[in-house]
Amino acid sequence: MEISSLPAYLGTAVKFAVFKGMARSKKRKEMMGGELLDDDVAHNETEQRLDALFMDEWLRGVVEELPEKARLVFVYSRDEQLSIKEIAGKMDLSPKSVEYHMTKALKAIRESIRKMGIFFQSFLS
Repeated sequence: MEISSLPAYLGTAVKFAVFKGMARSKKRKEMMGGELLDDDVAHNETEQRLDALFMDEWLRGVVEELPEKARLVFVYSRDEQLSIKEIAGKMDLSPKSVEYHMTKALKAIRESIRKMGIFFQSFLS
């Protein structure tokens, strides 16, 4: 994976590490203390929303690094919810080419997720 902006990459990595630590702390608290208080539930919902925002930001960064056609196919499919046939017509490609570019995009995203998981395991251990 090529990192275009080290400060942004490290900032995102630290955010995820902090949230993972908070989740571990919450789990320990649940195991030791039983029921969560109302404040803890509200805090947990806020954490989940922040996690979702950071994951969306991270995914968009990964998508931006994809080759142009793979990126466009992924965006048309996921953001605009176009079918393979509709994407093929819009990009003037065959449906098989669209499938190829989607497979390429998903493979790159899965690889980034795998690498990020390895990074967090080493970072938090």
